[in-house]
Amino acid sequence: ALFFDGGPTEKTSGVWIRPLEGGDATRLGEGFPGGFSPDGRSIIAVTRPISGAPELILIPVEAGGVRRLPTSGGNVSAPSFAGPSTLLFVRSEKGVSEVWTMDTDGSGARSLGAAGCDLPIASPSGSSFLCLSGERRRSLFLYPMKTGPGRKLYELPNDGKFVYARWSAAGDRIFGVTRNRRLLTLDSSTGTLLRDEAIPLAGTTGQAQLIAAALDAEAATRAYSVLRTSSDLYLASGIR
Repeated sequence: ALFFDGGPTEKTSGVWIRPLEGGDATRLGEGFPGGFSPDGRSIIAVTRPISGAPELILIPVEAGGVRRLPTSGGNVSAPSFAGPSTLLFVRSEKGVSEVWTMDTDGSGARSLGAAGCDLPIASPSGSSFLCLSGERRRSLFLYPMKTGPGRKLYELPNDGKFVYARWSAAGDRIFGVTRNRRLLTLDSSTGTLLRDEAIPLAGTTGQAQLIAAALDAEAATRAYSVLRTSSDLYLASGIR
């Protein structure tokens, strides 16, 4: 499992991994993690600078040094691998954000369009990518990797919000996790809802808000990040 831990000190916060079968977590370095490379040997992440714009970095899982991948201005976020030597990420500048691609050696950076999209992730074939879009990230959109217009695959009701989405290993399904604890399985070609299931979160007493998720390629192994509060405090005035 790959995750960010906002620990109390600089030496404890940052990018961490932990074996799914149990055992100690290992801190790999500073930054916000994006995802593993296809071979599992490195991680793409975003720096957390005190000043200036964040940058993309490649962090080795084992031995090796961190490698920075400069971008041409703007803020970068939500990086992921789109194959062994290709990256996807969001680049924002002057209030406008687009999805960009870049080679892992730092070359070939270019815009793919998809204005306003977030959390882009490439299909297993590498021919298209999925992203969250629209007001409150209510919609799933598909875009071609070679630049072109996208199409809306699925949209949640007005009070819905996606926190995560990914492709299945074969690319025929898409799994989407919503803020209100639903796991949706969609046909990746038509957007047809194939399954809608509640996400049981054991031990979440009181107010528990789902803020992040990660699934394996068949949604058999699932990890969730939950914000828990025991109560809410309200201030009322003008009561007679």
